[in-house]
Amino acid sequence: MQSTDILEKLIDPKILKILRVFFENDKRPFYIREIAKLTKVPIASTFRTIQQLTELKLIDQQSLAKFKVYRLADNEKTRFLGQLIKKQKQILQIFISRIKKIEGVEQVILYGKEEKNRASVFVIGPNLNTGRIKTICTNMLEEFKYNINALPMNIEQYTQMSSMGLHPEKKRNLYKK
Repeated sequence: MQSTDILEKLIDPKILKILRVFFENDKRPFYIREIAKLTKVPIASTFRTIQQLTELKLIDQQSLAKFKVYRLADNEKTRFLGQLIKKQKQILQIFISRIKKIEGVEQVILYGKEEKNRASVFVIGPNLNTGRIKTICTNMLEEFKYNINALPMNIEQYTQMSSMGLHPEKKRNLYKK
């Protein structure tokens, strides 16, 4: 069993499908019928699930004339749950678990904008095996259809590039030894 399948074993598949629709479109409002159509979950089950998620304050309900629309709430609960639900977060964790086994890897930094099916990372450490890093990235693409652009470098190169402002985008530390 792959790590990404664990949620499917723990959570009702209908609930998980509905949550994924909201997390993949976190700013967009939905009508009940839209959610049911996108998830292929019966409308009655969709309605019950949405009511449950609204009570848990994971989904916000808004009335528009005689219709109601639903949108993902923005709070601590949804941010935490998003890390579990969003598949790309899980894929990056799988990538980290594989890449940190390579001798010399001391740090992995995500840089730039996270996208639905790709991410860019700096892999930092002395004398890194670039062939193994490339193989892991290729395997991630084949296995998950998720492209990880890994740039291996030592700490001096990273420090110099940062001081020169060559990568001014948003950066987030994913792993540090």
